[in-house]
Amino acid sequence: MKFRVKHRKLFYVPGMISLLLIPVLCMWFLYSRDYLKVYTAVNVALSDGFYKFNSSNPSKPIKIYPKRKIENFILNGDEVNNEIQLSNARKRIKQLFAENDSINAVKIILGKKTKYKFFVDILDALAQDYVPTYVVNDNYFFVVYFPPEHKYKKIKSMHPLGCGYGSANKEYWAEQDRKNARELFIKNIKHFWQIPVALFGIISLNIFMLIKFNKNRIYNQKSYI
Repeated sequence: MKFRVKHRKLFYVPGMISLLLIPVLCMWFLYSRDYLKVYTAVNVALSDGFYKFNSSNPSKPIKIYPKRKIENFILNGDEVNNEIQLSNARKRIKQLFAENDSINAVKIILGKKTKYKFFVDILDALAQDYVPTYVVNDNYFFVVYFPPEHKYKKIKSMHPLGCGYGSANKEYWAEQDRKNARELFIKNIKHFWQIPVALFGIISLNIFMLIKFNKNRIYNQKSYI
């Protein structure tokens, strides 16, 4: 017969289950409310003309009809031809803005057999080339260059867009996103401050209990094998 002495006893510390479950429940709550989900979108506006900012009444922009010598680039059902036409249109648009050309304009026309892929490709191209002024109509894109207007010191520096989507004002919207993220983070800390405080309290309590009951304790326990 054998027996074992001075065996350290294993015991349960109150709060261990809560210590493990609270973070899990917290993550489940955030996941169930789609708090961590990131939404993305592309804003496309259809218009029959251009609008500019009205300093006297910001809620009613001024509609303008630019007179330009238009160069047409037609996209049809032939994908090879469409790629060539789109490439030529991009080169012409870059030249338009590089030379500050307010006489000519570029119109990219979508034929009836043109695939939706090329509609998205045109939007991507305009965003990548930082084209600020263009109109998306029923079956065409109309790109023009506007000479810069005099900026007043009292007016906040921002380039207003009549149409297009956010990438044309990439830096401005990126700064707005960072600002909104900071405000949301601060708001959530104020709203859910009880959770980290409670978790810290439970952790501290468990550490204290472990130290208190385990320090300098030797158990004389016999077990028969």
